[in-house]
Amino acid sequence: MAASTLLAEEPPSTEKHQTDREAIRQKFEERLKEEDAQLDKAQQQISAASTDKEKIEALSGAVTTLISQRKAMLTQIGAMKERLKERVKERKEGESKSGEKEAPATAPSE
Repeated sequence: MAASTLLAEEPPSTEKHQTDREAIRQKFEERLKEEDAQLDKAQQQISAASTDKEKIEALSGAVTTLISQRKAMLTQIGAMKERLKERVKERKEGESKSGEKEAPATAPSE
């Protein structure tokens, strides 16, 4: 079989799952970098503030940014938990349909 044909084939589900996980991880890391940049900017604004009013405004902005990031993180964690529950459920359904879980494993007799 030609290499181009092999590359055109859809990878097995475990490889596809690994590819999906890698894409999700990359997106997550990119989002973390963006959030870190937001916090760095907030920190610079706090450091640059010269009056009490400016410092309060900068701190308020930083706290607002942290709250927003935390809420987004919790939403994402909830979504990941739901996807995991679905995968576990699908796997269990697949195992019960194929009969893998019906017979307990026994040790070979001598």
